[in-house]
Amino acid sequence: TGAPPDDSQRSPDATREILAGLSGHIEPVCASLGYQAAVLLVFCVMVLLPLIYLGIIAAIGYGIYLHVLHDTWIIKSVRGGARGGFVALILYLLPVIVGGVLILFMCKPFFARPTRREKPRSLTRQGEPLLFAFVEKLCAAVGAQCPQRIDVDCQVNAAAGFRRGWWSMLGNDMVLVVGLPLVAGLNLRQFAGVLAHEFGHFTQGWGMRLSYVIRSINFWLTRAVYERDAWDQWLADWSNTGDFRVQIVFYFTRGCVWLTRRVLWVLMMAGHAVSGVLLRQMEFDADLHETRLSGSHAFESTCRRLTVLNVATSGAYADLHHWYRDSRLGDSLPPLILANLEQIPAEVRQLIDAEIDQSQTGWLDTHPSNGARIARALAEDEEGLFHDERPATALFRDFAALSRTVTFDFYKASLGPQLKITDLHPTEALLARQERENAAARAAERYFQNAFRASRPLPFASAWIEAPKNPAATLQKLRDARRKMLEGIDAYRSAVEQYVRADATVVECEQATALLDADFKVKPATFSQPLTKSSQVKQARTAAIDRHAQLVKALTPVERAAAQRLTAAIELLHVPDVAAKVPNSASLPHRAGELLAAAVAIKGAIRPLLDLRNAHAAAIILVHNLQGNEQNASLIDALTKRMRAMQQSIGDVRGLLANVDYPFKHGRGKLSVAAYCTESSPSDDDLGGLLHAGDEIVDRLPALLVRLMGQLALIGELV
Repeated sequence: TGAPPDDSQRSPDATREILAGLSGHIEPVCASLGYQAAVLLVFCVMVLLPLIYLGIIAAIGYGIYLHVLHDTWIIKSVRGGARGGFVALILYLLPVIVGGVLILFMCKPFFARPTRREKPRSLTRQGEPLLFAFVEKLCAAVGAQCPQRIDVDCQVNAAAGFRRGWWSMLGNDMVLVVGLPLVAGLNLRQFAGVLAHEFGHFTQGWGMRLSYVIRSINFWLTRAVYERDAWDQWLADWSNTGDFRVQIVFYFTRGCVWLTRRVLWVLMMAGHAVSGVLLRQMEFDADLHETRLSGSHAFESTCRRLTVLNVATSGAYADLHHWYRDSRLGDSLPPLILANLEQIPAEVRQLIDAEIDQSQTGWLDTHPSNGARIARALAEDEEGLFHDERPATALFRDFAALSRTVTFDFYKASLGPQLKITDLHPTEALLARQERENAAARAAERYFQNAFRASRPLPFASAWIEAPKNPAATLQKLRDARRKMLEGIDAYRSAVEQYVRADATVVECEQATALLDADFKVKPATFSQPLTKSSQVKQARTAAIDRHAQLVKALTPVERAAAQRLTAAIELLHVPDVAAKVPNSASLPHRAGELLAAAVAIKGAIRPLLDLRNAHAAAIILVHNLQGNEQNASLIDALTKRMRAMQQSIGDVRGLLANVDYPFKHGRGKLSVAAYCTESSPSDDDLGGLLHAGDEIVDRLPALLVRLMGQLALIGELV
């Protein structure tokens, strides 16, 4: 469905069929008198909330005025010379300073700019004549005003709203925003139903306008409560620096700001609760438009399809993250989402359906639960007006080209100007490459009986493999190694799980030690075991390391057998009789050598990698406690110690891997494994750079090792 429509879909007959399906009108959805009264009541309550907010500001300002006017006695009654006069002046000015700063913070949301969003791309009637004609016929069928503009973006959603915000409130200046992944994932009947739902909001008239006001007030209150910016950082800095008397003033100010935000939180929650009732009812009314246009069962199928599409979108974003490591991005997001949709197993789809059926509406939700919406739609038992089930992409002249353009817009908004057009590659080619990677991963699961862990690289004797002097003996080595693996695999699985748990304990101990070094009490709930004292941490760490040593003895025989089995397989690739029976055998020996060289090099870097992981985890937990504790010397010393450890480990890892070729194609061309993991080695005083580089190495190097072993396992299976 992500491909351009074929000739039959573009033909005049197909166009007439699509538009003819929208002949007629649905039964109007009429709002009851009680519903209209509820709209007015909720509107009054929502307008009252910001008035209460303004009233609090006015009360604080009036209180400051009264204090300045009537409390001069504080200064006049002072006794005790210059020192007493200074104290009296501070007491007199304290409410003025605190109140003034408080008013500034409360007025901040009036002037703070909202977060910039991705700018959608607008379509034209000349470019998409069928889509515009379809929308006009659909609006006529629903009885709604036509949108003045149609925009497209990369969301799995459609939305209707005022084109110019508040400036469009008095007219019918509407805009329809359509997500192209939504178009790619639905048929025409389902897509028309989604649009009918949005146009149903158009028909709600003043209800839609009032809901816009309500949503704006809710959003504004949420920003007032939760938004933090440079002002908050400035107040925190002033309360932790300078004279202790100044610190007291600003600490008191921070307490007042916190208290004010608690009051606003109550107003915000009241606004969400009151408005939620109305907004959910408006969604039910819009659902009726969809149900009457496309039918009750089509509404249900659309609702379930949208949920699965959102799950597939999460998978697509994970794919993009994986591809971006190699400086590659798919040039079109909709087909990537559809590919992930097809990969969702049947049992997962059943779980999604069960979750929909059991979903409940929360009292703060702005939308009813999917289960409630489906139940109400089925109760209507509507056949629907429009039944065309060809792909929704048939409405577009060249959907594939439009998808590529809008996807590039999405990337530019997300990644900024550093994105280059050369970073984009055909999604189909990347999906084919990903399928080859998945095949290698499945081969690794089979070859290593799903027991391989990146923290336990195989102990290859050498990265240099050549033809065996005695192929029969090498074949016997392979068979013996396979037998040893099978005999020990069950015990190995159990031991490796214990090893991973002991490894996690070591990381927890590193974090607990860091907190204790910073004079913080360690909360027992933070860790899997109660590490609240230095002695407990040392004891737990020693026990975990001892357990490591014991488990390594149990793990080594199977790991040696696995390494021997793979080495023997690669040696046999050099034997002509074997190579003749292996597909693409001419290039495989060299390829296996590249992969093996990288795997051996990564094994050599595993010790500094684990040291980096431990220091990085400790630094992260210290950084999480840094705000408000900038003057804690013990915390700064503990963090500095971990930063130096990270810098040392990053340098060690990069040094060991700097001359090892990255064995896969990369968007930046040929590069080393060190450059693939991170571009630079930051200095030991660059906290952000160290955390970023550490995160990249800890994330990418184990993943690369798993990828290498998958490719080697695939070669081993071929042999």
